[in-house]
Amino acid sequence: MQKGLGLALLVALSLASFNISVVVKAQEPFTPVFVPNPCAVQIPVGYVDGENLICGTVEVPELHSDPTGKTIRLAVTVIKKAGGAPDPLVMFNGGPGSNILNFLPIMSSETAALINQNRDIVLMTERGTPGADPELRCPEIAAALEGHFGESLDQINAIKLEAYTSCRERLISEGVNLNAYNNPERAADVPMVMQALGYTEYNLWGVSGGGIMAQYVLRQHPEGVRTVMTDSGTFPTAYIGDVFFNIYDIVSNAYRRFFEACAADTMCSSTYPDLETVYWNTIQQLNDTPASVQITDPTTGETIDWMLTGDVVVSILANEFTNVEILPSVMFDIANGDYSYVLARVPGLYSNDADYADGLYESVVCSETSGLTQETAAKDTAYLQVVDALYDQIQFNIDLCKVWDVAPVAEGPVITSDVPILIMEGKFDSNKPPEFGAIVADNFTTSYLVEFADTAHGVFGACSLILMGEFMNDPYTAPDTSCVATETVFAAAGSALTFSEHTLPDIGVTAQLPDGWTEADKGVYVNPLDGTVLVIMAMPGDNVEDAVMAFASSVGLPTPEKLGDVPLGDNTWSVYQVIDGDTGSMIAAANVNGQIYLTGLQTTATGLEDAINNILQPVTASLTFAQ
Repeated sequence: MQKGLGLALLVALSLASFNISVVVKAQEPFTPVFVPNPCAVQIPVGYVDGENLICGTVEVPELHSDPTGKTIRLAVTVIKKAGGAPDPLVMFNGGPGSNILNFLPIMSSETAALINQNRDIVLMTERGTPGADPELRCPEIAAALEGHFGESLDQINAIKLEAYTSCRERLISEGVNLNAYNNPERAADVPMVMQALGYTEYNLWGVSGGGIMAQYVLRQHPEGVRTVMTDSGTFPTAYIGDVFFNIYDIVSNAYRRFFEACAADTMCSSTYPDLETVYWNTIQQLNDTPASVQITDPTTGETIDWMLTGDVVVSILANEFTNVEILPSVMFDIANGDYSYVLARVPGLYSNDADYADGLYESVVCSETSGLTQETAAKDTAYLQVVDALYDQIQFNIDLCKVWDVAPVAEGPVITSDVPILIMEGKFDSNKPPEFGAIVADNFTTSYLVEFADTAHGVFGACSLILMGEFMNDPYTAPDTSCVATETVFAAAGSALTFSEHTLPDIGVTAQLPDGWTEADKGVYVNPLDGTVLVIMAMPGDNVEDAVMAFASSVGLPTPEKLGDVPLGDNTWSVYQVIDGDTGSMIAAANVNGQIYLTGLQTTATGLEDAINNILQPVTASLTFAQ
């Protein structure tokens, strides 16, 4: 040790004797450049590639601490304004890992006119998400799940864990540094992209994990941030770990708010008395004696015998509070042995979204949950039934983060700011505490907190777009909240069918959809009471009949029979019918603005006529299309 110290001293003295100074050269700042490219998306009607829809890429450092090192590429799509404000709206999707371009149809439509007529809209693929280079998708998961439909969920988790391991190994072999895909690095991309696009001031909006992103940008890179808007994404310290460490309590409190709302509602409490006790007793009975049911593999059409437990019911319904108005009826149905609502969601346990960057999600989440164990997970206000139901999934996440093995990111300080913020929350959110909204609001000088009393996680739609537009136009005046639901209205069993307007951003339409139906997939809605299925979709092409036949073939229907052409709404629709044993299907299709739009309905053959008159026709007639 003395010898080492002597050598160091000798070097120091030598440098001093010869008057040599050591100079560390400052790194040159990275200059981002926007490179325009032809748009690789479906061009919305009324838009022209390169004119009012601009697409391209921006390179950024993989590690912002190493601006001269490796770079990655982000795709950017800009919806150009007709005129007005110079500050764009920059949008972040949830997850993290979802595809931001899913918002293109709705944000380029008349539904978003209050925004897109006044200011540009920037859809920036976050690093690792679909459209970026590299993409951190894990197709290994879907491939591994093939042929395992209906197996035990423990087996499915084991299969997924192996698939994630393979995905990680592949990404690393391709040169991906998984430690570069966390919230600090993601947030640092934003001002670079804004610089490359020439914007000096901008407005940030994010849903769920995108809300965390918007707040993180504000804290770490506040220069240029004019306003912030969050949809189910407010976190006092912008730390996603706050969800995972508290998930048992978060889900339990969503259930508790739901039971309290029903008990306080005269109709709900009288129609579904003592709902909380009935539900938890049912869960216990199903755990003691699982129900023997049949589920259908959506890929093969094969029917499989399956055992339904109370734990599965709890975990599925925990994500169904967006349909809060019908959940009391669903819970009583389950208590009476009708499991149709839950069984319609079971296939999702055996599938994986191909349009999702699983690898990015794990890198971000695992970097902020390194200390999570079953012992450190909070259970202060948790139902024991929720802990039992979610235990295996939480353990899977813990085990997966050990496999993913990324460097931890510390929780930052509480975010305080003079930048105006609009906070939108769903009362029954089971993914994050809606109470965070009020905490965050108190930390901002100018804040507006809006709670939607009829939904849960994710309130995006026509109403939130109005709030966003008004807020950005005048951030220091509270937006008009008259479109916001301020009361929870429960539907009585057997009540008349009612409709509400919904935006379908992936399809580019707004539609009047039946209240209380479950969204089983993008554009696919299921009546939980009788299993009737409603489909709304858009297809490329200009031949209606070809599109109908292709759709029927893709879902395994016999060749449809054309019944004729019917005027519905502002368009004429070709109507086709399929009777297949006890099942009846009706398809309506039209060429609107050079795109094929299709609505379909499937129910019992005997109930088809009523369903057409009461559901398919009013839904189809209500469609309005992106302009």
